[in-house]
Amino acid sequence: MMELTNTEDDKGEIQAPKPKKRRVVLFMGYLGSGYQGMQRNRGAKTIEGELMRALVKTACVPEHLQDNYAKLKWSRSARTDKGVSAAGQVVSADLKCEVDGELSQDLLDQINESLPKDLTVYGWMRATGSFSAKSDCVRRRYEYLLPTSGLGEDEVDNDKVVHDRLARFNVILARYLGSHLFHNFTDKMKGDDPTAQRYILECTCSEPFTIENNSFLKVSLVGQSFVLHQIRKMVGLALQVFWSGLPPETLDLFMSPEKELQTPTAPAPGLLLAECFFIFYNRRYQKELRKPIALDHFREAAEDFKRSRIYSFIASEEARTSSMKRWISLLPESIPLDTGTIIGDVEMLSNAKREAEERRKRRLESLYPVFEDLDSVFQVQDVAELEQRKNTVLQVKQRFDREFGYSPSSIVRVPGSVILIGDWLELLELPCIGFALPDGVLTAVAKSSDSENVRVNHSNEELADAVLRPNGCRMASAEDSTKVEWSRMFSLGWQCGVTGKGMRPKMLPAARVMIGGELGARDNELGVDSAYLLAALLTFMDLHAWKMPRLEMAKMCFGWEKQGRGSATGLMKYLCSLEGKHNQLLLASIAPKLSTSNVTLPSMISLVMIRLGSLSHAEVERRKKTRDRVKAEISVTLRIITARSGRGEGPQKSLAQLIQYKPSGTLEACGIVPDEVVSLDAAMVELGIELEAMERQEPGINDLQEIRLGLVTISAAMEAQCIGRVYSILEKSEDLSGLELMEIGKLLNDSETIRSKLESTSDEATQVVQMCIEKGALSARLSSVFVDVNTSYVLCTVKSESVAAFCRSLEDESASIMDGLSIAPVVPGMGASVWEFMKKPVPKHKRKKQ
Repeated sequence: MMELTNTEDDKGEIQAPKPKKRRVVLFMGYLGSGYQGMQRNRGAKTIEGELMRALVKTACVPEHLQDNYAKLKWSRSARTDKGVSAAGQVVSADLKCEVDGELSQDLLDQINESLPKDLTVYGWMRATGSFSAKSDCVRRRYEYLLPTSGLGEDEVDNDKVVHDRLARFNVILARYLGSHLFHNFTDKMKGDDPTAQRYILECTCSEPFTIENNSFLKVSLVGQSFVLHQIRKMVGLALQVFWSGLPPETLDLFMSPEKELQTPTAPAPGLLLAECFFIFYNRRYQKELRKPIALDHFREAAEDFKRSRIYSFIASEEARTSSMKRWISLLPESIPLDTGTIIGDVEMLSNAKREAEERRKRRLESLYPVFEDLDSVFQVQDVAELEQRKNTVLQVKQRFDREFGYSPSSIVRVPGSVILIGDWLELLELPCIGFALPDGVLTAVAKSSDSENVRVNHSNEELADAVLRPNGCRMASAEDSTKVEWSRMFSLGWQCGVTGKGMRPKMLPAARVMIGGELGARDNELGVDSAYLLAALLTFMDLHAWKMPRLEMAKMCFGWEKQGRGSATGLMKYLCSLEGKHNQLLLASIAPKLSTSNVTLPSMISLVMIRLGSLSHAEVERRKKTRDRVKAEISVTLRIITARSGRGEGPQKSLAQLIQYKPSGTLEACGIVPDEVVSLDAAMVELGIELEAMERQEPGINDLQEIRLGLVTISAAMEAQCIGRVYSILEKSEDLSGLELMEIGKLLNDSETIRSKLESTSDEATQVVQMCIEKGALSARLSSVFVDVNTSYVLCTVKSESVAAFCRSLEDESASIMDGLSIAPVVPGMGASVWEFMKKPVPKHKRKKQ
């Protein structure tokens, strides 16, 4: 870029360099009295008109462009009304004001010399070419000054009286907070007009302060944007409600879409624009900007102008005209209120809003949560651990930035493995209890404009990246190997999202995804084998702004599981993660319908999980065969019992119904003796099914010679009773007795005994379970092979006060049984979550080359 330097004219005299045009931001203040508002208006005296004349006079704006505001890319942050002042107004435009790479201070001084004394520019700053003072302003702060006597003249010097009145006034103002319809606070607007919806972040009244020996109050309002006259009407209505003695809920009536009511307008001189905020713009362009666009750089000048010119004028005008006192005195006559009718309407509205709010909260609680800060996402109490998890998230974001050249729009977090108490019961469609590890998988995601495919990169450089077609199908790659098993699961999850959303490939935007590693993985923590399938589903949903309730998502996942789209270590493994909430257990009764029941985990019980060391290849294969065999045996048992239950006098019942609602009569109702064993051939004959047909559905059936019909059914009934009793105890109260704690331990230990009858267990795992009981665990249960054939876990319930000692004693002796044990306390049901980064359009450039 060529730099500007001094040049010589024909006579050899040195000429000053000509200013270059730059997009600049002007911070200014003005006294609104005597002006017809901020916006330019032919034939009227306006702030913009005076500013433009000064800019033309100093050659910052060419004379032929003084009426072409569009050519100048002119924009203002707020359009103040007639008589309204500003201490923090912002204007952006393309001006000729840069000399030798810096904004000229001499030009700024000349501009202020050309302006009236009641209008000043504090300073200007450079901005990017896309900056707009209007569209990039996300918040605006207004102030309204009223004399302290505006809340009552009697005993105005009594501090207690003033304090009580101020407290009541602030309660009224607080009704404005949040998102409301302000159609009654402007002109010619209906309640069904979407532009009437405005979001108020702050609305408070300050303690009294002195201006020129007079006491004033300051109402401070912060919102994203405001409609015409909104703030003066907000203050006016609040004062009317205050003086009339009506309840604060009266404001809700005026913000109800069904009501069209007249609202009083407070006098204009007390209102001023205090500050404009460009938070997201500064965050988005922090690398390009020398300084963030903010009034902070000119705060001293702005405060001085506000106090010396605006505050002083408001105080002198009030002393001269008593405009607020006169306005309040005329209020009952100008806009009378029917107190009786309003109180009745307020009561009806309050009841309706209360019911609607309860419905809204129930709906929001059913959605997987979206957070704006990491502290809320992880819900971790330990500061060091929280910082570690934050760093993990930021590392994933930085990897995304480096790989794709722009930032992700959000990061999805999915907890790790879920261990089920009574886990094999899900095959019998029976209740089970699930716990999610706080560790998990992170996926950063953003839309992309440089490809039609979904590019998925893994933070682990040893794992090959993946490319998905818009429908989620994985594209073949020369790098395909056993190391891309994760991408197969991610592909399945993406396909589930496409199918569930019912979207056509042409409707699906391209995307960039970065897979993160385990959260907070340390040597003494339990690892996460895989959560890619559900991570893909949640990432897909977040990318398409698809907020499905957790329960509905769990139903959909279960349907996919039944259709064979997932696996026993896939979606079913994470249903409890998806449904779980912090510090709660989850009851998932999967048939005849899916329903949930949350039970608070008592504070005196803690969970400790132990991951056994790496299993040998032979042990993994043995566990796979065990899983397939038991699964096939349970499937045949379920078919036989369902068929037999339909031959009785009563209505046909499924095994789940029989065991869940009448466990003691299950065997009798189905005509099963406790030790009944049926040969596989006899079972096929009874069911009228060919063995070849069963082989296609249940691969493990080839390893079966007989079906332990009585044992499977008794085990299901007994374990269902154990789990049901655990729930009934936990639902009683937070303060459990010692006997109840011991009973829970016995019930869960009984559940482990039942499980061991159906599945063979290695000697080492059995020793770990026994060791946990000896070391003081209330219960210890080995995870079923259905949870994960590659890893074995032991879940222990321990008295909270004994957790630390319990973990230490296990660590001291674990090496004598099995190498590689990992021991860690577990937080139940953390639930899936999304952390949203600042939304911004993806730049239309190609991916950065490495």
